[in-house]
Amino acid sequence: MEQNSTEKSTIKLILKTAIITASVLALACILIAVFVFFCFPYQGYKFTNGLGMKKSALFFAERYASDGENMDGLVYCIELDKALIDETGNPSYDEKMISHTEMLLGQASIGEAYFKQLDEYYIANSNRAAHVGLYSYKEYLTSNNFVARVRLGKQDKMVFRFKPTALDEIMETSDITNMELAAIYSSIAKSLYEVEDGNFGFLAKDGEQTELLTQIKTTIPKFIGELADVRADKLKELFLMRSVLVFLNEICAFLDSNDIEAGEWYAFYDMTGESKLDEEYSRLYKEYIQNK
Repeated sequence: MEQNSTEKSTIKLILKTAIITASVLALACILIAVFVFFCFPYQGYKFTNGLGMKKSALFFAERYASDGENMDGLVYCIELDKALIDETGNPSYDEKMISHTEMLLGQASIGEAYFKQLDEYYIANSNRAAHVGLYSYKEYLTSNNFVARVRLGKQDKMVFRFKPTALDEIMETSDITNMELAAIYSSIAKSLYEVEDGNFGFLAKDGEQTELLTQIKTTIPKFIGELADVRADKLKELFLMRSVLVFLNEICAFLDSNDIEAGEWYAFYDMTGESKLDEEYSRLYKEYIQNK
């Protein structure tokens, strides 16, 4: 009996020692992993993002971004911001979206070349049906920044030429380009579509269209009229056409829902000749995706 008791005590001691050793080794592994991730945040981002741990992935992505110095890191941050906004609705991620997009859009010295490289990469690595939506990463950043602003009640400004600018100041710019207008159209349309309880007083007030919306309306005839000028570049034409078309769809729906006369806006659908704007877009889009 005494021998059995001694054997049991020995076994318990061995098991206890093994458990302690395993725990120490596990803790050591965790500490090493944490140390490695902090020293090499990109690896921490890849590991946690691969496991679907988006909040942790954002933590490491922000460190990889190095306060805006690493443009690739900011791209990772923005994609995680978008995913966490959609999943949680937490306004803190809208704040992060504004911060991260403005850091990236603010890279005036190298930004344009970087965005062009991103656009070419995304288009080269996707099917033709997705190309229109991937045509301009800069437009994607601008529109997501503005949507976050609308959610937070900061819709008085939009990122324009690398910095947040008052909307009325933007519309008074004499040399505004069609690509810049496309980003403005897309930003407003995206906010109308995605933000259910946003303050859209900058578009309509007291049952009337605002001066700002009227100013935007005056840009559309020239914008649509110049679509044919880029016909040699089918993808650019489709991108510009989609931008104004989606904008018109959302504005008309917005005005109708607020019992504001929208007849002049609906008239823009007929400006492309024999077929309506939406019909023309559908025709050109089908041609594009079929011409592989």
